[in-house]
Amino acid sequence: MRVFLVDSEPIFREGLKTIIGAEQDLTVVGEADNCRNMLQVSQNVDLLILDGELDSIVLIMSLQKIRSKSRPPFVLVLTKRNEEQHAVQMLKAGADGYLYKSDPPETVLKAIRKIATGGKYVPSDVAETVIFALN
Repeated sequence: MRVFLVDSEPIFREGLKTIIGAEQDLTVVGEADNCRNMLQVSQNVDLLILDGELDSIVLIMSLQKIRSKSRPPFVLVLTKRNEEQHAVQMLKAGADGYLYKSDPPETVLKAIRKIATGGKYVPSDVAETVIFALN
């Protein structure tokens, strides 16, 4: 699976590259520090991992543009924010998963694999809110 990282913090991107690079079935094929750069490559990847700290309006607009593509990549949002409404906004805009940046690497890999099979992934503490908001 080809993964593209979008995060404003270079050290966080490097950590993700190390975690993902240790897996034989996952490859980081590129990275960017903002959403503008990601739109150009989104057709050539299987999964986008996005920084949930980026400007919400720009992030939502970018997600919507990605979803309009003929074969959109899966999208996982990683964030420091623990507001349930933020998770709902990201999922409504087109994200397939939502995780906290404080989650352990095993959880990130578990979320990637679930999303890659067409599933959705959210933290258990926001799952109920998300379920009711998306129905």
